[in-house]
Amino acid sequence: MKKWLTRSAWACLLIVCAVLVIQAFVCDVYRVDSGSMEPVLHGPDGKQPGESVLVFYGAQELRRFELAVLRRPGEDAPIVKRIVALPGESVLISGGDLLIDGKRLACDVPRAAPITVFDSAVHALDAAFPELARGARDVGGAWRVEAPAGGELFSGFAPRMTDGFWNASNDWVDGSELVNDLGVQLAFRLLAPGATLTVELTEDGDRFQARIAPRTTVGVRVDVLRSQPDGSWTSLGAVEEHTPGDRWHTLSFANLDNTLLAGLGRGTSVFASYPANAPLLDAPDPNLRHRLPRVALRITGAIEFRALRVERDRCWLRRGTQAVDVPLQLGPDEVFVLGDNSSQSFDSREYGPVKVSDLLGRPGSVLWPRAAIRRLDGPRPWTETR
Repeated sequence: MKKWLTRSAWACLLIVCAVLVIQAFVCDVYRVDSGSMEPVLHGPDGKQPGESVLVFYGAQELRRFELAVLRRPGEDAPIVKRIVALPGESVLISGGDLLIDGKRLACDVPRAAPITVFDSAVHALDAAFPELARGARDVGGAWRVEAPAGGELFSGFAPRMTDGFWNASNDWVDGSELVNDLGVQLAFRLLAPGATLTVELTEDGDRFQARIAPRTTVGVRVDVLRSQPDGSWTSLGAVEEHTPGDRWHTLSFANLDNTLLAGLGRGTSVFASYPANAPLLDAPDPNLRHRLPRVALRITGAIEFRALRVERDRCWLRRGTQAVDVPLQLGPDEVFVLGDNSSQSFDSREYGPVKVSDLLGRPGSVLWPRAAIRRLDGPRPWTETR
C-alpha cells in the first residue's frame, strides 16, 4: 500500500510538472474578456461567457492578418490582435482600408475570412430581402421564385451597411462605421427558358452587376458590368460554366479593395481594378455615402436559390494618432496590430507598433464553450475563403 501511494504521488507530481512545462513553453488557454476581436473571437455579451482559446507559444513565421497573442507595451496581461503590417513596411489607415507602402493590398493577398452579415441558412429571409421572401416558396431546403409575367422581381438589402456583427448569442450588434466592401454568394438554378438572375453591388456612386443568363448552348454565363454616369453599362468581362442552366451553380461576386471579383463554382476571375469609386454627388444626406441598396437581386422568369450569403470586409476606423494621418514607418523588429472590432479595440492606433519580441504565440482553436469549439484558420486569399 505504501509503495502504491508513493508511486501515485510521484505520478501526480510528474503530471503537474508536465502541465507547468506545457503552460510555460508550449501552449496555454486564454480567456477572451473583451469584444475587440468580434466576431472572430467572442467576448462576454451578457448571455454567453467569453470564449476560451488554445494558444501555442514560440516563435512563428510572421504573416499578415495572422492572429497573435502579445503583450501590450507597459502591460503584463496578454491580449489577442491581428498583425496587419510587417517589419520594414509603412502603414496607413485610409477610408476604412489598409495602405501598405502606399497601396491597397492586391486581392490575392492572404487575408482573414470575410465577415458574414446575412446567411439564409441561419437568418430569416424576410429580414434582409423582404420582396424576395414574399415571392419565394420553400421547396425543401431551397426557395423557388417566379417573377411577374414579362416583368422583374427586385429585392434590395441594406443601403446602410455598417461594421456590425452577429455576437455569440446570435444577436446583431450594429456598428458605427459605413463599410465599403461587400460580397455575395449563392447557389442557384434557372428553371424557365430565358430566366435570368442579376446580383448588384453598390459603393458610393458605383453600381456593379453580375448578370446571369443561360448560354445559347449548354451552360450559364455571368457578365460583369460597371455603371457609367450617363446610365449606360460598361462590360468588364464574363465567366462561363459549361453545365446546363437548370442544374445547381454557385456564384460568388465581391468588390474588394477597389477590385471586382466574380466566379462560377470554384473558379474566380478578377475583372477590374480602379483607383477610386465614383462619388455620389446627389446623396440626400452627405453622411450617407450609399444611397441605393448595397446588395440587390433582380430576377426574371423562374429560378431556385439556396445558401444566400452576404459578407463584408473589415473596416479599420480612423482613431488614435498612429498611422491615421500620415503613413507610419515600421522598424525592422516591429509590427502593427489591430482588433477586428475596430471601434472597440485599443491597439496600435493608440500605442503604436509592437516589438516582434512581444509576440507570444498564435491562437490555434476555440476550446469553450462546447457549442463554439472550432479551429482558427490562418489568412487565405479572399477567393479561397468560401
